[in-house]
Amino acid sequence: MSNGSKMRLYLDIYRSKNERYKEKLELWLYTNPSSTIERTHSTNTRNKANQISAKRTLEIQDNFYGMKSAQGKYRDFVHYFEMLTRKRESSGINFNHWFSTWSSPLLIGLFSF
Repeated sequence: MSNGSKMRLYLDIYRSKNERYKEKLELWLYTNPSSTIERTHSTNTRNKANQISAKRTLEIQDNFYGMKSAQGKYRDFVHYFEMLTRKRESSGINFNHWFSTWSSPLLIGLFSF
């Protein structure tokens, strides 16, 4: 394999002229791939980084134009459902049913990001 030379990938994100931040990706490339496995790894990792970059670009554009992404809608729904569940807790009406639905792995799994 290689001598272990790797480089970590970051996204350098500019939201405006004055707002910039780096997002550390949990991805790395071989700096000088010497085998087919290392070249394939680097190619696949570069493709994944490009997908993440495209996703972040869409999120920024959606936010700029006031559009909500589908993920934001789901998060809002879970928050709304949690709020309704907490209201049921104070009234005692069907609270156990609401709580079991809200805390179920299915609901959490459907809307986890």
